[in-house]
Amino acid sequence: MIRRSKEQWLSLFQQHADSGLTAAAFCKQHDLDQAYFSLRRTQLCNTNEAAFIPVARMKQHATTTSYRLECRLESCSLQFESLPDVIWLSQLIKALS
Repeated sequence: MIRRSKEQWLSLFQQHADSGLTAAAFCKQHDLDQAYFSLRRTQLCNTNEAAFIPVARMKQHATTTSYRLECRLESCSLQFESLPDVIWLSQLIKALS
């Protein structure tokens, strides 16, 4: 295993965010252990903020029955034009935290 400084890990996390790849694909591409990558991200990127992400319901236009959901965390943003399955969404949020 290669020993990396905090700055090197933070650079890897930014590369991952910019790549658009899943953590698994990014780790495989860079020959990183995914569990250790996640552990270091938790250790180094923990801002001591609440574990919950605030979500606001956007106003619905009177002529449509669709909803738009947007979840933001730092530089990451997920947008849904229709409401996703709540179990899938909760698993995604858990995996990202």
